[in-house]
Amino acid sequence: MKKLTLFLAAAFCLCMANKTMAQVASGTTGDCTWTLTGTSGNYTLTISGNGVMEDYSSSDAPWYSYRTDIKSLDIQQGVTIIGNWGFANC
Repeated sequence: MKKLTLFLAAAFCLCMANKTMAQVASGTTGDCTWTLTGTSGNYTLTISGNGVMEDYSSSDAPWYSYRTDIKSLDIQQGVTIIGNWGFANC
């Protein structure tokens, strides 16, 4: 019984880890790419690539509609310039 319980707990943890890393949306921003992962209410926005991120106005970043659910930001090595207003109202 204990082995079955441990197996089910491990399987649940693996399922939850995979669900957390689910890609929600992605696209390009200048020379870089952006990816939104996670679950509703707990998204991570990752900016990656080599070069310059695009500039935006206060509400036209492609991830703007997710702004209240973005809880972390990961700007990876290689991004040389963070665009203006990219994270406005986040």
